Amino acid sequence: MVSINFKDVEDFGLILINLSTFTLFGMLISQWNYDIPVLFDRNASLSQFDRFLQHYFSFNSISIYTVIFYGFIYGLGLLGAIVRVTKPHPDYQLFEYGTFVLIFLFLCVFLTNVKTGIEACSHRKWGDVTEKQGLQVLAASNLILLAILLGVIILQAGLWYTKWEYQKRLNEFYEEEKKNDGEKKEDQPKPNANVIPKEELESISEEQPKKKTSVKKRGSKK
Repeated sequence: MVSINFKDVEDFGLILINLSTFTLFGMLISQWNYDIPVLFDRNASLSQFDRFLQHYFSFNSISIYTVIFYGFIYGLGLLGAIVRVTKPHPDYQLFEYGTFVLIFLFLCVFLTNVKTGIEACSHRKWGDVTEKQGLQVLAASNLILLAILLGVIILQAGLWYTKWEYQKRLNEFYEEEKKNDGEKKEDQPKPNANVIPKEELESISEEQPKKKTSVKKRGSKK
């Protein structure tokens, strides 16, 4: 019967984090054609803002199954982060807690900024700001989400490098210990074939008095 320990589940959590992170990262990268001109181009035309508005307006009409799919992808990453912080290794716990905080922060920014901005694109009500400013806030929020996911990727890369370096130093230590043990065995004196072992000397010394007493007894009979 195959037994599954926590180490296996922990490694699976790492897979879930990476799967979710790179999927969402690719989705946000695909929005750059709309976000970058609105946010960084000072000479952005009105048509670019209209194109940005129509693009995010269409998000309100996407299928519910698509929303569930992206929610499921995010949920996998959050589940993996929860598994990783359940019993974190003392040497790697900063990476684990940092990843969990960033993934949770992703959800907060999405619900407060992005979701609200997409809904505002539908009813065209922006509150105390103009429509242009509202669209720029939405574009900036997407870049914030992108920066959060980039932070998760950096933390995971740092975690991998830390484990790799630790394992490398551990292997070098074992190799050095093995080499030192081999040198100690070579330095030990080899037993001489002409030298009688101590155990044999003791057995010989015990047998000699017995032989002398037997000889005396034979002489007395004569």
